[in-house]
Amino acid sequence: MIKQSDPGANATAMAFFEQRGPVGVLMLHGYSGAPGELHPMGLALAGANYTVHGPLLAGHGGAPAELFGVTWEDWLSSAVAGLRRLRAVCRTIYVCGFSAGGLLALRLAAHVPIAGLITLAPALQLRGGRLLHVTGLLQHIMPWYYPLARANFTDPAVRAAVRARVPEADLDNPAVIETIRREARVPIGSIYQLARLQSTARRELARITVPTLVLQGRRDQTVDPRSATIVAGGIRSRDKRLVWFERSGHQLPLEGEREEVWATVRAWIDQHSRI
Repeated sequence: MIKQSDPGANATAMAFFEQRGPVGVLMLHGYSGAPGELHPMGLALAGANYTVHGPLLAGHGGAPAELFGVTWEDWLSSAVAGLRRLRAVCRTIYVCGFSAGGLLALRLAAHVPIAGLITLAPALQLRGGRLLHVTGLLQHIMPWYYPLARANFTDPAVRAAVRARVPEADLDNPAVIETIRREARVPIGSIYQLARLQSTARRELARITVPTLVLQGRRDQTVDPRSATIVAGGIRSRDKRLVWFERSGHQLPLEGEREEVWATVRAWIDQHSRI
């Protein structure tokens, strides 16, 4: 496994590489996320003798503010470097992307020879994301967005999301909460990069012809579930499958149906790696 040099680094931010058999799976995490989102599923695939690699995308792994000045092309470069590392040890490679990582996976599948494509909650269209198209202008007027400024810190989902980044935070301390509200910020320019990636991925769907598996949670409150049907309908693959998870939200690889998600991905790769 690849380890970060800082022994105190958040484990979820660590890239992972588990070398097993000759079939590899490149696993790409989501926007403002980290490889840890996909590591449990990666370990399940490694247990089935697949070599798995989850690279850390450029600008990710730390505070969201570190995304300032990082472009979607930089994220893609990280994915390409991860693909290159897998190619050094694997003869067959599948690309699996979650959320915005799913968009990067689509981009790779449109331009790079791979054995197959897996997208989990592809972030082609966000809920309430109609204003994304103005972020190119907005970044010059209001450079920062404060996502937790009005968050409800009694909400278990909010507390879990914060603790994933700052495990030691005392979320019952009003002073700590106010500091988080004030200091947790995301560059508007980075959100614009996500919008650019969405446009590119949508435009290139028809270039994709490899076998494709699309997974989507019905209760997704981040990505509009219609994104999954747009992807499945827009690609030109003859071999494509869309699977819905009725009780899952956005975090498909980590929520209550996670083991069914992992099993679905594993079974699909098993089937296609034998063809």
